[in-house]
Amino acid sequence: MYDAIYGFYNRVMSKECDYDKWAGYILRLVGKGASGVELGCGTGLITYKMAAAGKKLVAVDLSEEMLFVAESKKKSSPCSPCFVCADMRKFTFPSGIDFVFSACDGLNYVSGEELPRLMKRIYACLKTGGIFTFDVSSEYKLRKIIGDKVFYIEDGNEVCLWVNKPENDRVRMELTLFTREKDGRYARTSEKQTQFVHKEEFLMNCMKEAGFSDVRITDFLSDERKNPEAERLQIRGIKAR
Repeated sequence: MYDAIYGFYNRVMSKECDYDKWAGYILRLVGKGASGVELGCGTGLITYKMAAAGKKLVAVDLSEEMLFVAESKKKSSPCSPCFVCADMRKFTFPSGIDFVFSACDGLNYVSGEELPRLMKRIYACLKTGGIFTFDVSSEYKLRKIIGDKVFYIEDGNEVCLWVNKPENDRVRMELTLFTREKDGRYARTSEKQTQFVHKEEFLMNCMKEAGFSDVRITDFLSDERKNPEAERLQIRGIKAR
């Protein structure tokens, strides 16, 4: 995912998101544990901030292009996270780790059928007291804000056209990037993605059935669930035994 537009994605996301605040929020959620796995690390925008805080990370992503960018950042960083190109649904987790986390909708790319199996495998890899936390685009966001809409994003010499098509429990997305060349012509690249709608009750049940205790769903960057129109939700659970 994002193989065709990874450079554009990295630049736009770097401008749009406060990654210091985001990483600080995740650091608070995962606690004092030293070792962990990040699922869907992308270009390492959060990875390096977590590593700089002393976390020993294995960072996983499906996109070779995104990981190439992430690896290149080691040249200017004192940190050396371990990056692995793998599908999170098939990744072999190290055992006895302190935490697993996923940021920026990573689990929206996992279907409702596959998600329970993934959560059980995450539970199994954690030590007692280990923490799993992740965020998702909410049902409200995927159905009401993204829905069947078309978005236009411009950044310098590049324009991204983002077309969405809702289908039952998912939204199919087509992203087309137009890049202005030196001769004035535009090069075109595109890719298709699918994000799955995960209801809160379903997520809660999946976490509990996997074995997690003290499962909480909150508004993003918050400790409470207050806003019915929250676009992003944070889920956290603990392996109690």
